Amino acid sequence: MSRARVVIGAALVALVLGAAGFALGRQIGGEEGSPPAAAVGTPAAPTATPTAAAPTATQAAAVDPYTGLSLDPDTSKPWWAIPYHEADLRLPRFDGVIAGVHIGPGAGDFYDPTAWCDDPAWYSELSVTRGSRVELPLVHPIPGGLPPHAIYVLSCSGRGPVGASASYSLPVIPGLAPFGGALSVNRVVVDREPPAVSLHLPAPRVREMEVAGAPAAVAVPILPDLGVGITALVTYRDGVLTWMQGNMPLPLLLQFAEAIFGETRP
Repeated sequence: MSRARVVIGAALVALVLGAAGFALGRQIGGEEGSPPAAAVGTPAAPTATPTAAAPTATQAAAVDPYTGLSLDPDTSKPWWAIPYHEADLRLPRFDGVIAGVHIGPGAGDFYDPTAWCDDPAWYSELSVTRGSRVELPLVHPIPGGLPPHAIYVLSCSGRGPVGASASYSLPVIPGLAPFGGALSVNRVVVDREPPAVSLHLPAPRVREMEVAGAPAAVAVPILPDLGVGITALVTYRDGVLTWMQGNMPLPLLLQFAEAIFGETRP
């Protein structure tokens, strides 16, 4: 294994772990949050059957069908989010092809652009990606987002940037991100097909969606409006593999992706 591959792998692992830790720290503190919606495609629990003794019985609390956990947690309690993260870790991992990309523990290693990159050069500023195939936003595309950090950009002689990664964080934003959020974002030019990326995503939560006019594999968090549970998006278009993972409300993840693949980038 080349030294460059080790650098790439270590950088990506650090980004994913750092993103998850940032959001998890906010979620376990017992802050107030709005009740979450059920995950996309996740059926709610059936309505309770009225009886003579309880003619006004209300609908039973919705639970996640894969873990049995409530989809309306009491977020005022300390450590309330821990059971959700632990339950998601116990689910089987997704391993297969979706949206044209092989995703899963068995998908193989991350691509190593240095194998075909002449005179590789590393940068720590996203400005060098402007106008390239692996461009990333210079500022967080969600208003109120924090500046990106943990930036790595690989450029090749005569080809320009061919790989980029950065970590983006959100503070608490009432109504949008009640516990903040964090996301590692990675883009790399693929030199062989089919594209693959080694990610450990809970299988029941992975589904294909159309994002910015093209198919994408999306891991929907167990509490999508709160960003509790693994949030991820993987897509392959125009010879570039893009994957992002962390803890962030689903609507903001999709908004972030739209900003990356849209014509106008911050």
